[in-house]
Formats: sequence, structure tokens, C-alpha cells
Amino acid sequence: MPVLFLQGIKFISSMLVYEASKQLSTEQVPGLQSPIAEFSGTIISQKIGLVPILRAGIGMTDAALEHFPDARVLHLGLFREKTTLQVIEYYSKLPASPNVDMLYVLDRKRHQLL
Repeated sequence: MPVLFLQGIKFISSMLVYEASKQLSTEQVPGLQSPIAEFSGTIISQKIGLVPILRAGIGMTDAALEHFPDARVLHLGLFREKTTLQVIEYYSKLPASPNVDMLYVLDRKRHQLL
């Protein structure tokens, strides 16, 4: 059962990343070579960064990296304090200047019944 859950997370995450990245700038790259012939390709012209929120966002990272294999991965650990519901940062690997053009924050929203 855990394998099916992880596959589902990856599938849904892949669709979300695809939709979120539809508006990114692209550029043509001429003169690429395949075993058969020369061709032109298209690449994303922006540097991409991924920020998975620990732990829930980690499951989305593999799917995002399939779309952006050269993306820089930065990590951020957050939790919500139980009584005040304030967000507490407990871990951060975010540099002052991440040197990327677009950052995608990866997290899943948890629904709770009251």
C-alpha cells in the first residue's frame, strides 16, 4: 500500500508542476544532434529553484526534478505551534541570494476535521 501512495503523490505532483510551469519562458536551441539527425529543441530559459517544506513537500521533489533536472533544491522546515497556530521555522537551507529566477515551494495542504 505505501508504494501506491507514493506513486499517487508523484503522479499528482507531476501534474501540479506541469500546470504551474506552463507560463515559464522558453528559448530555441538549434544544432542539437540525435543518432539519426540534427534537430532544434526548446529549453526553459529561467533558472529554477525548488523549496520542499519538510516533510510533506519531500514527496513532491522527485516529480519536480523530472520536469526540472537542473533545478536547485533548497530545504525549509516549518511546523505549526499547537496552541497559537503560529508557523515556526526549525530548519532552513535558504541562502540570502538563491541565484534562481523562479522558486517553487513544494508542500501539501493537510485537511483536518474539527
